Amino acid sequence: MRSNPTGKGCAALMLRLLLATVVALLVAVSAAAAAGTPLHGTFKTVITNAPDAQLDGTWQVALQPTGRYTIQRNGTVLIRGRDAETATTISFGHETGPAACTGALGAATYHWSLRSGLLRLTTVHEGCLGRHVVLTTHPLKKVG
Repeated sequence: MRSNPTGKGCAALMLRLLLATVVALLVAVSAAAAAGTPLHGTFKTVITNAPDAQLDGTWQVALQPTGRYTIQRNGTVLIRGRDAETATTISFGHETGPAACTGALGAATYHWSLRSGLLRLTTVHEGCLGRHVVLTTHPLKKVG
């Protein structure tokens, strides 16, 4: 028959349980943070020798936590829109501005990956050549 644990043994057991609980909570918080969308920020690329010379330049895509985005060329905002992000895809649409993709061409979806500060987009659905060139010609480097 086992005897009751001593006060020291009970305290050690409680400490181990507390540490195991803390570790489990940290793992859960880390997993939740990893599942969150890390696409908020500003991403930049430079395009040269595009099929249309209007696409050449320094491009910045700013993805805001509010689900809105802007696309700039050489410091001028050409497109404003809304995006929806999941753990593997991003969809663009509801665009306004001088270079906006509207109507049947307005919505687009891409698979995304972000590694070492480089955002790579792969087309799932896109009807707008200009947006496709800007988003897929080169990886977009996170700059902010």
